[in-house]
Formats: sequence, C-alpha cells, structure tokens
Amino acid sequence: MTSRSPGADSTDIIELEVPAGGYLRRELYLGPAHIVHPEPAPNAAPLRAPLRPWRAGHGRLSGTVVTASEGRPLAGAQVRIRDGPQARVNGMGEWTLIGAPGGTRMLEVRAVGYYPERRAVDLVDGAAPILTGLTTMKAMLDTVRISASRVRNNVTGFEERRRSSFGRYVTPEDIARRQPIVTSDLFRNVPGVRVERTERGDSYFTVRGIFAERCAPAIYIDGQNMSVLSVDDIDNWIHPDEVAGIEVYAAGTAPAQFQPGLSGCGSIVIWTKMRATPSRRLSWRTRALTVVGLAGLVLALSVLFDRP
Repeated sequence: MTSRSPGADSTDIIELEVPAGGYLRRELYLGPAHIVHPEPAPNAAPLRAPLRPWRAGHGRLSGTVVTASEGRPLAGAQVRIRDGPQARVNGMGEWTLIGAPGGTRMLEVRAVGYYPERRAVDLVDGAAPILTGLTTMKAMLDTVRISASRVRNNVTGFEERRRSSFGRYVTPEDIARRQPIVTSDLFRNVPGVRVERTERGDSYFTVRGIFAERCAPAIYIDGQNMSVLSVDDIDNWIHPDEVAGIEVYAAGTAPAQFQPGLSGCGSIVIWTKMRATPSRRLSWRTRALTVVGLAGLVLALSVLFDRP
C-alpha cells in the first residue's frame, strides 16, 4: 500500500507492506525539506529529460549493509533517500547520510548482483542505525520462478488480457522481430513509456500519471511486485531471450492484481519463459565456452585414437 502525507506533492509517497493478517499501523512523521534544482554541467550534452530536483534538509541517518546469507559487509553498495541525498558503503559496511530531508522517507539500498531493498525510515532526532541484509539476484530469481510455477499459467492469462485491449502488449513475435540487445530495448517503441536517467546515473521507467505528468510505474515480474528494480537491474537480471511477454498499462487501467494501492501511475508486467523444473540459467558466454570445450575434447580424442 502507499500513504501520502498531508500537503505532500506527488513524489512524497511512503510504501508499506501490509502483513497477511490485513492490518497495519505505523506512525508517519512530517519533517522540513527544501527542493534543490540541479543545474546541468557546462557544455554537457542535451538530456532526453530535464534533471530531476531532489530534496535536502538537516536530517542525519546511518547504518550497515551486509549480505543476508553470511553477514559480510557489502562495501561499495549505494544507499540513498528517494529523491534525496545518497552515500556509498565503506569497507566495514557502514554508511552515513547527511543533509537529508526530515520525517518519514523511503530508503533505497542497492549493490551490484544483489536484489535492492526499499523501506520506510524515520529521519528524526536520535534515530537508531539501520541494518540491511541484501539477497543475491540469483537467490531471488530462483524464488520467484519456483513460486510462479506453482501458482500461475502466464501464457493463458497474458492472451486473455491482450484480447481485452486495455493495455499495450509485447508478444513473443514482437520480441523475435525486434531482436533486442537488452530487455529495456523492448520498450523503445511502446507509446508513453520512457527510459530516463538522472545525473546521478540512476535509470528508471516513466509513464504518464494521474498526480504527475511523469511517474514511475509499478514493476511486476512473473506476477511478483518488483518495483524496487531499476532499468539497469532488469537488464542485468533478465536477458531478452528469456522474455515471454510484456504488458504495459496506463494509470487506472491495470488489472487489480497489477495495481498496487492508489499510486496514480501505471504498471509494467514482464513474463519470463517457464521451465519444467527450476534450473540454473547459463549465460550465452558460458554456453558458447561449453560448446567450444566439448568440440576441443572430441577433436583431441579423435587424434589420440587415430594414432597407429
């Protein structure tokens, strides 16, 4: 679910996960913040979209980032307040954010090869340090595929929704015809969808929204809400030849299962090809090296046995 603070603008959205019991209570804090409008660097190339403003204040927050499996510090991970300041994790796994806007905000933690985490935090006096454990992309992907194989038949659902014509759809035939290099290439010809990048290097999808001219849509992969993923995360996680279909919905048109709360934005749904049993995916490089290695082995054996 999402919660909007009184008087907040369209980006002041706090996301909370309601437990299975269906009841959640959480205090939300209001705090001061001012908007910083970044200026393009001199002689910089024109951007596809204007630089996004971000929030600043006098808040301070600290914490630690480790691996969920071993508790090992994740040096180099990125920590930031959404639409606010950011910091890098040091060699001991520690980080500190300064100049952050006060009140309840969304904290995002990312590291290469790990599933990002996003949570609501309170930037108030005396706030306790935050411990974050990140799970590897492989572990998360395996979990999603196993769960999805038990609860759905994505091909049937995809075709039924495509016939309804409420959204825009990318079919397996479209994917084969476009021959994309990365998965985000499949969205280049989808009306209303943009891939935008900030001056900080963050990439994200935007669509037209109800409360804002452009907003970030909800992202679903195999029916699971994965809105914390950036465009780069999706490209690194899912290869185009694994995509079985894509659904794109404008604000207010998404089916109920792909419409988180009252976000006022659209949804992007990506389906991957199912396997009979969960298996480890080999990259094309690994497959190519395997084939070359086997060919070399066969050649060596043939030479050995052909000797007099």
